[in-house]
Amino acid sequence: MTEQHPQPLESSTKFSSKLVEVLWKGRSTRGRIGVVLLGVILLSVVSAPFSNTGEQEESGAAPTPTSVAAEVATESTTETTVPASSDSGASSTVGAPTTTPSAPSTAAPATTAAPATTAAPATTAAPATTAAPAPTAAPTTTTSETVSQRNALRSAESYLRFSSFSRDGLIAQLEYEKFSTADATYAVDALNANWRDQAVKKGQEYLRFSSFSRTGLIGQLEFEKFSTADATFGVDALNANWREQAVKKAEEYLRFSSFSRDGLISQLIFEGFTRPEAEHGVDAVGL
Repeated sequence: MTEQHPQPLESSTKFSSKLVEVLWKGRSTRGRIGVVLLGVILLSVVSAPFSNTGEQEESGAAPTPTSVAAEVATESTTETTVPASSDSGASSTVGAPTTTPSAPSTAAPATTAAPATTAAPATTAAPATTAAPAPTAAPTTTTSETVSQRNALRSAESYLRFSSFSRDGLIAQLEYEKFSTADATYAVDALNANWRDQAVKKGQEYLRFSSFSRTGLIGQLEFEKFSTADATFGVDALNANWREQAVKKAEEYLRFSSFSRDGLISQLIFEGFTRPEAEHGVDAVGL
């Protein structure tokens, strides 16, 4: 058999690999990258003289410098663990580099951008309020007072200066003066008189010249065309002493006629006095 000599390329490759392995240990990742580059350069220099060697006999021939560089580059990407010696005093044995398969790198899921905030729709300005048109002043009605109306008004004012009247009583008085009903009504309403005050004054006038019971005086004011309400208000506003009024009425009757006790009591009751008021009046005159 023909003696086979080791190929120079194989020896140089092993040397370079061993050198890279020795330099590899204890390096950081950045340092290891530098070692890989150094190994590639050494392989290139060592293998250059043998680049023209004949064809390898088999496909399992020694690796080419390019394959060695690729191997070294591949090892640089893995983490080499050097098992520590169990004996702290013993020298560390350089073992074969153990390639630790790197854990698959799981890419962090892409952060989904928050949806853009939709701007709130612009607030539509409220339509300007149209000012309400200023109310048109009602046209001033010019009332042309007739001569007859003016005369009726003067006459009504004159009557109220000297006496007291109800509304209907004063209209009737002007009609008696031959003013038309329209003119008389116009004049009386133009006075704007307080008819309740007129009822009080009329009640006072009657009591100054004669004597009345409460119901008798209310009846008299109603005869003067005051309303029942106005007449009642006017009489009650007088705060008259109706017993004294019964005494005065009894005296009036006795001045003009003769009466028995019971006859005079009956006459006072007819005038609207109550029985107690009538009896008090008759007793006061001595019957």
